Amino acid sequence: MININESEIIRDREVMRLVDLSRNNGLDNLLSAALDNRETNPASVAKLHSFVRRHIGEGNAEKKYWAACSAFLVNSGMSAKELEEVRNPPPVPGTPGFKSILDELEEEGRT
Repeated sequence: MININESEIIRDREVMRLVDLSRNNGLDNLLSAALDNRETNPASVAKLHSFVRRHIGEGNAEKKYWAACSAFLVNSGMSAKELEEVRNPPPVPGTPGFKSILDELEEEGRT
């Protein structure tokens, strides 16, 4: 028997909803449809893009969300450096792509 917790089910439904929205909406209303009556501010838009990137991955949907999110973030006064950090955040410990200096030393046989 498969044991799936409720938070995974909610996350998966949200991923499917966002993918469907990316297919069926233009850039002009994608952001408002994705945020679904939630507050639209730079923090919520950046969080939306982070969720899309983490759970949907890079591809057409992410590109479309980035186009909508970045347009909003630029209009809200975000700098190019801040935009780059939203689009390509540094890896966080415990996430794929994160490698600590200790991991690198171990790979080199120095520990």
